[in-house]
Amino acid sequence: MHPVLKVKIELLASEISAVSTEEAQVHPQPGHGHWSAQEIIEHLILTYKLTSDQLKKQLEKGKPPRNRRSPLQTFLRLQTIGFGYMPDGIPSILAYRPRVYTSES
Repeated sequence: MHPVLKVKIELLASEISAVSTEEAQVHPQPGHGHWSAQEIIEHLILTYKLTSDQLKKQLEKGKPPRNRRSPLQTFLRLQTIGFGYMPDGIPSILAYRPRVYTSES
C-alpha cells in the first residue's frame, strides 16, 4: 500500500473509531437519497478494492485498456473527479454501491 494512503487510512480509522454503529448509520436527510457515514466508507472501500483489482489485471496484461466511455460518461467523470461535483440523481455504479442494512444485518 502506498505510504500516503496508509497514513490517511490510519487517520480515518482513528477518527471513526469513536462513532457507534447507530451514529454511523444515520442519514443526513432521510428520504433524500443521501448516504450515511457507514455507506460512504463502504463505497470508498468498494471503489478502492475494485479499482486496485482492475489495475492489477491491466498491469499483468502489460497493455492499457481501451477507452470505451461514451461522451456522457466522459463528461460525468470530468465533472465528478475533475471538478469534485457530485450531481444529485445520478446513482453510483452498482458494483460501488453500499449494501442496504437492516436491523437484522
